Amino acid sequence: MDRRRLFFVLLILLLLIPVYSQDSEMPGDGAVEGEENGDAEYYRSVYELGDQVFNITAGLFIPLYYRRPGDFSTAPANLSLGGTGSIEYSSFINSNMTLGLSLKGMFAYTPNDRLLSMFPITGKLTYYITDSYPFEFPIYVHAGLCISRLESETFYGPTIMPGAGATWNMNSSWGFGINATWWWVPMWYGPSHEDTAKSRFGNFLDISLSATYHF
Repeated sequence: MDRRRLFFVLLILLLLIPVYSQDSEMPGDGAVEGEENGDAEYYRSVYELGDQVFNITAGLFIPLYYRRPGDFSTAPANLSLGGTGSIEYSSFINSNMTLGLSLKGMFAYTPNDRLLSMFPITGKLTYYITDSYPFEFPIYVHAGLCISRLESETFYGPTIMPGAGATWNMNSSWGFGINATWWWVPMWYGPSHEDTAKSRFGNFLDISLSATYHF
């Protein structure tokens, strides 16, 4: 199975998760809180220290442009639309913030049909706006290592990826949302390197759907 087919299979599975999760709620899920006060709360509005989150995403990778160091001029990305996905784990460090790890991946093609893939391995810091729970709005930033590969060529470099999203929590365990993440991927060879003319800063965007499991 090639990467395009695998991506669409994963996207379909992500869309089917809400159907199955409705029939597989955990024992005690939906229990009424605050009955002694006469008001029923079916969703908690604030997370607690130590709560954990597992998140998977799948979506569309949109190449934007490259920026050259020195004169900071821009050049077209010359890539096709592609696919992206991620697996993430994090834990709440207070009632609104999580710190965790993320493994992302993408693929796209050059005009000559050469495959470009990138695999960011990052730490992720997220701040959750929960005033409208069960709707919440995560604002986050990734920072870490990005492994870029164009056929037989491989480049290791840093990356920073800020983003934001909107999530609907179906119950206390499952949430589903949409996210937008900006990829800033420097490919810097240094002034004395033989490939210094290839140095550039990649700027890309991904729009993804997400399924989040709280435990």
